[in-house]
Amino acid sequence: MNVEIQGLPVAPNEDLETVVEDIAKCLEVEVSKDDIDVAHRVPTKKKDQFNVIVKFRTRRARDSLLEASRKKKLQTGLLGFDRDLPLYLNEHLCVENKILLGKARQAKRDKHWKFVWVSQGRILMRKAEKSPVLHITCDADFAKVV
Repeated sequence: MNVEIQGLPVAPNEDLETVVEDIAKCLEVEVSKDDIDVAHRVPTKKKDQFNVIVKFRTRRARDSLLEASRKKKLQTGLLGFDRDLPLYLNEHLCVENKILLGKARQAKRDKHWKFVWVSQGRILMRKAEKSPVLHITCDADFAKVV
């Protein structure tokens, strides 16, 4: 039940739980510190950038925040930062699934599929609007992407 926040600048003496509350307010969603189990920064491939992982106590809180973030685009300026950069909220995936998601996005481009998305930690693909959904669980599943 984790959310990954990308693009949030590091602030001195930051309280990440309060920042998550502020993000929720910008998205017009009710999330309190009681809904958050823990929030911390993790390193990324870029040495000077750290994403935020937020573990929620309830699925309801996580899902409402993710749903609202899909409807409204966030900018760091809304949180009081000088630069107005985009903020991205996504389901947090383990390293193996992040790699699979990258491969799925590449397969989408290479094979001209229309959709790749993540839902409840599952990587899903669809070739066209009405085609069946393909659940990607391992590299062997990419043989079905034609």
